[in-house]
Formats: sequence, structure tokens, C-alpha cells
Amino acid sequence: FGGRALSKEARAKYLNSPETPLFHKGATLYRFAEARRAAADPKLKAGGLIVAEGYMDVIAFARAGLDHAVAPLGTAVTEDQLRLLWRAGGEPIFCLDGDSAGKRAAATAAERALPLLQAGRTLRFVFLPDGQDPDDMLREGGAKALSSAVAQTRPLIDVLWTRAFEAEPLDDPDRRAGFRKRLRALTARIEDRDVRAEYTAEFDRRLAEAFGAPRTVSGLWRRGGGARMSAPASAALKRVRSGAHAHPTARQLLLAAIAYPEIAEGEAETLAELPFGPLDSLRDGVLDALFSGDAVREGGLAGALARRGFSATLKRLEIERGPMRAALGGEDDATAARAKSWRALAASYMERVVSAERIEEERARTSQVLGSEDSERMKRYFAEIRRTRKRR
Repeated sequence: FGGRALSKEARAKYLNSPETPLFHKGATLYRFAEARRAAADPKLKAGGLIVAEGYMDVIAFARAGLDHAVAPLGTAVTEDQLRLLWRAGGEPIFCLDGDSAGKRAAATAAERALPLLQAGRTLRFVFLPDGQDPDDMLREGGAKALSSAVAQTRPLIDVLWTRAFEAEPLDDPDRRAGFRKRLRALTARIEDRDVRAEYTAEFDRRLAEAFGAPRTVSGLWRRGGGARMSAPASAALKRVRSGAHAHPTARQLLLAAIAYPEIAEGEAETLAELPFGPLDSLRDGVLDALFSGDAVREGGLAGALARRGFSATLKRLEIERGPMRAALGGEDDATAARAKSWRALAASYMERVVSAERIEEERARTSQVLGSEDSERMKRYFAEIRRTRKRR
């Protein structure tokens, strides 16, 4: 069903047969059955299956006595394959080349895993020396060298942080604000509340360490009160917040949080971070009503907001009720499914804001460089752009 070309001149490195009722390449892992049995052997002390790039890498691991390696069928790892890996137990270890392609593959796997993460269900990563694959290490250093390399794992959060950190220089406040927003967009995709809270706290710790900023709790409104603290806003984000009209998606997200208070309470941290433009004050009222306990009084959350003077704003928001219900899967959708749809919509909205920030920053900087009429500065600037795009 799946094959790999042995000739370097082959047009396609991997070739798979068509999808059939028996064969789905996105739900199949090369050598999964054998690797799962090997990983279950207590003598091996495997912390989880090893995920290699391709068939030949798996064969190299087997020659080194590491029989618990698998590989996708020439494609990026899918959610179905991630579930297979976790079914085998432990924490799967992605073993990839240390070059840019390997790092991109790691970032893809890490981001694809985010909605599926749970306590005890994560990924780890190993990056081999640049230019080497498992077969190279086996030939040059023997089985011991390969086993030693696989033991030096990095957690999933390291891959996410490094990818976002190296995406562009962080040499001015606007870029650093954009970096923070990119991290928030990542954590917004984690569906498990406890895991999301831990990732957010760890990102906050690293941000404080990297930039010397005071540690915060990422905008979380604590029960019992307390002001929300967030990163400095970039120019694009300031425009979102000061615009005459909130984006339709922002209006739907906020209306959903009011209509379904369980979303507002369960997703309070994400809600606090999202920019709602002229509706920021209404969002703050939602959080204040929730954590002051006022939302449990007569009239619920909407009643609490009306008592705070938001009646006219709530009436204007009603036009979004139909689109909001459609975006969340309909009125009859289960509570958990509705919350999942809200998180997906919030992540999409956050990514759109981050993308707009990045485009504006590039335009502003390009305009500044071109206006300087400094040829050397222009050369350095465009060389930096080329390097950044290669890293992406």
C-alpha cells in the first residue's frame, strides 16, 4: 500500500496506493503493530513510540535494537495518527532532522496536537545533528549513539516557543506584542482547560524571562476581583480596540459568552485576551459580573450586564444571534461541542488579528527603510526578509 523510491532521481520520494475501505494513509503508521508490541516489553523501558520521518529511518532504528519506531506514509502526521501513537501508551517521541525542514515538520506536528492535548497526553521531540538521519548516526556512532540521541528529548512547548520566537526579530515593542499574541493564538487552540492554563503560565514565565516584563497571569480575571493585565498593544491591535465597529466574529464570540455563561466562565482567560474593539468595556463587564457572583442573581449574566448599564449595547448585539448560533453548531448542540466551536472561532479570530499586525509591521518598516534612501540599510533589510521567509 505504501512505498519509497530508492533512486535519488525519482520524481516522488513516497508513493501510496489509492484510498480504499482497507487503506487510509492518514490513519496508518508504518510498522505500528510491531512497534506497539515492542514498546510494551518492560525490558525496553520505552517512554513511548518513536516517530521517524520515513520507512528507512524506522529500519535504521530497528537495526539499532529500537524496535518501537514508526513513521507516517510520506505525509505530515495527522490527528488520527496522533491518536494511534497515544493509544500505544507513553509520550511519543518525534525524531527529526535538525535542519529547517525538520523544524517545520516538528512545528506542524506540535500545532496539530494542540486541540488533542490532555494531562498525560503530549509529545516530545528529538532533533538530530543538521544533515544527519538515523542511518547516518547508526553507521558513524553505532547503536549506542542513536539510543543516546533519542534520549535527549525536548517537550512540545519548547518547539512551539522556539518556532514563534524565531519567526522574526523581536527588537521593538510592536514585534514583541505580536509575539505575545502569536503565543496566545496557540494556547487558544488547546481544548483542555487545565493544560491550556499550564501552557499559558509557562509562556508567561518565559516572556518575563526573555524581556524582563513583570510576570502576570495572562489576563486572567481572578475570582474575587483584580485588574486584567496584558501585553503592550501594537499599532494594529490599538486600531482594533479603537475602531468604530467591532469585527462580526468578535461580536459573535462576545454574544455567545453572554448567551451561554458556561463558555464565559470556562474560557475566561481567552475571553480576557481577545480584542473586542469598542466592545472591550462590555467584555470587561462580563468578566466582572462572573467573578463578582452577580451573574448568578435573577436575570443571569444578561441581567447583571443590564444592571451595569449595558442594555442598549446588548440590544444592538442581538442582530448577531442567528450567525452566532450557526457558528457554534446550532441551538441544540451539546454544551461541550458548543464550547469547542467557540474555542475554534476564537483561535481563528486571534490568528486573523495576529496576521494583520504582522502585515502592518512589515509595511511600516518597509516604508521607513525605503524612505531613508540608505542603500546599505535597504540591502540589510531585504536580506533579513529573505532569511526570515526561509525560516518560515
